Parts: sequence; C-alpha cells; structure tokens
Amino acid sequence: MSTPTAPQINSLRESDCFRGLSEEALDRVARLCQSCSFSQGEEIVHEMDPGETLFVIVSGVVDVEISRPLDIGEGIQVGPLKPGACFGEISLVDGCFRSASVRARTDVEVIYIADSDLRSLFQADHEIGFTFMLNIAGILSRRIRDANIRLRNAVTGLYV
Repeated sequence: MSTPTAPQINSLRESDCFRGLSEEALDRVARLCQSCSFSQGEEIVHEMDPGETLFVIVSGVVDVEISRPLDIGEGIQVGPLKPGACFGEISLVDGCFRSASVRARTDVEVIYIADSDLRSLFQADHEIGFTFMLNIAGILSRRIRDANIRLRNAVTGLYV
C-alpha cells in the first residue's frame, strides 16, 4: 500500500465513481492508487485488450473511441472525458475486454487502481463496494441513455 497524497484523495472525492464515500473510505481507496502521466496523443487503453485497471482522470482530457465494424475507417468518437471521470469501469463490472480505446487529447494525469485490489477492498468493506457500484450503475445508465438518444437520432435521420 502506498501513502495517499492530497491530490489523489481530492481526485477520488471529486470523481464520478467514488462520490459519496467518507473521508476514511477515500483514504482506504487512495492507498491502493498509483499515479501515471500520458502525453497528448498517447493511447492509454486499447479496445479489446484485457481490462484489469480502473482509471480516474486527475488532469487533462481524454478521447474515448470505439472501432467501426470490420475496422473500416477511423473509429467513432464516443466523447471526451474530463477530470473526475473514470474509465475502465465496464471491465471491472463484467470482467471482459476493454469496450473502447482511450487516448490522451491533452497531457493527462491519472490515478489507477488494479481491479483485484478494488475487489479485495469491496469484500473487506461492503459499504465502499456498495457506494462504488451504485455510482457505477448511475454512470452506465447515463451512458446507455445517451447511446439510446444517439441511436434514435441516427435512425430517425435515416428514415425521415
């Protein structure tokens, strides 16, 4: 375990996935965190790679991209993520491969936590696990709603 820094704890406190945790719980999560930086244009995770890490953006902006069917042409931009946003949460929930690639739009600093460490923490402290999973459910619900709106707009545009 590492000694948490104030910026790590602040980033967790303001993050989408750890919102609502007590200071003690944030400290426990922060002890599992590592920091890493990426340069503009650098790929952070690649779609279809094994997903074994959750990331929280401390500073900078990343682009999320999914590949087109049969890898024809450039990928489809799903959207940017800004400080406080997390990525890698889908693989944490379902244990499958990465569902998208993430690339640094600007220089980016992230904190990351191994899925296995988070799962161990959730087993030891069910309140942390429940709050985290409730937050993740909210994040994924918003993303599904957004995807539904995009799909409806695309279909409507094709058939009007």
